Amino acid sequence: MHFVKKKVKGKTYLSIGETHWVDGRAKTTILKYLGSAEKVYQIFLGLDKEETEYHHRYQFAAPLALHQIAEEIKLIETINRHTKKREQGFSVGEYLHIITL
Repeated sequence: MHFVKKKVKGKTYLSIGETHWVDGRAKTTILKYLGSAEKVYQIFLGLDKEETEYHHRYQFAAPLALHQIAEEIKLIETINRHTKKREQGFSVGEYLHIITL
C-alpha cells in the first residue's frame, strides 16, 4: 500500500492505493480516497476539530451495542448456569462479559 498523489486543476488530492501486475504491466488500484492534501494535513495536525469530535462521539458505540445484546440474550446468566459458583467477587459470566467489552 502507498499514497497516491493526483493533481486536478492545480490542487493535490491524496488516496491510498495498491499496485499489482496485470498482463505484464503495473496497475494501481485506489483503495480509499483521503481528500485534498490540505485537508489531510489539517487532520494530521489536529486542526480539523469537526472530524476528531465525530470520531470521539462514536468510539463507545460498539461496546454499548455488545453490552445491550448480551443483556437481551441473558449471556451472563447462561454462562453462570454452566459454571461453578465463585465464593467472592464477580461470577465467571460477569468476568467474561467484562473481558469481551
